[in-house]
Amino acid sequence: MSFQPGTILYSPLFPNPVYNNATSTYYLNVTSSSQPDFVANFNYPFAPDIVIQKTSTPASGPVGTTHIVVVTIQNLDNVTVTSLNANDPQTTSNYAQTLQLSPNGAQAIQAAILTPGNSVTLSYTVTTVSSGVYVLSPAIASLLWTAPNGTKITYTISTDPTEITSLAGPITQFTRTFTDFQPYSYLLLIPLLLTPVIETYRLVKRRARRKKEKEMQSFYAAPPPPPQQNLPKAPDTGTGSNPNNPPPS
Repeated sequence: MSFQPGTILYSPLFPNPVYNNATSTYYLNVTSSSQPDFVANFNYPFAPDIVIQKTSTPASGPVGTTHIVVVTIQNLDNVTVTSLNANDPQTTSNYAQTLQLSPNGAQAIQAAILTPGNSVTLSYTVTTVSSGVYVLSPAIASLLWTAPNGTKITYTISTDPTEITSLAGPITQFTRTFTDFQPYSYLLLIPLLLTPVIETYRLVKRRARRKKEKEMQSFYAAPPPPPQQNLPKAPDTGTGSNPNNPPPS
């Protein structure tokens, strides 16, 4: 009799049931003087032996070396898997200036079925522009396996990170340093460009504030006195109080 994974066998008396790890067998009603009355073998559906690898050939070389990266998915089991989908993001954007990839961008491969002993591959090239140790992103694959009892199980597998070592001499090392820092050198221009803009803005703001202050002062200042008017003198009739010209008697 076969049982599915997760089946619980219960017996209130110890040591029933007894499980033998070596043979994956349960023994029920075992006594020291008699044979077991019941034996059950359990066949658990272990994951199929599907292997995924990501390699670089060569693994190291001088600057300018073209490395061939190959992702291989191989079925080492005696069962068939289906709905295989593999994806390789290649590498992170941090290496955009120092690695040349062809074709560039995430690589993918699909297979409707993968029979025992067969494999699928995808490949691309990586050319180093500067020296250093580059860690490529892991490749990931998902697959579907149908157990003998009809249960469908989806598995996800991935590779270990793959390294590429790029070697260089003193002259190339200087070029590498300049190339690595080139994307960040533009950040040094930001203070040089922002300083005159900020100072111009402050100057315009100060002038506008002073102009406004002058307008407010002139608005609240006391009004100027009215201009004096010069009234015309009355004509002299000769009857004034001038002693040299007394009035007639």
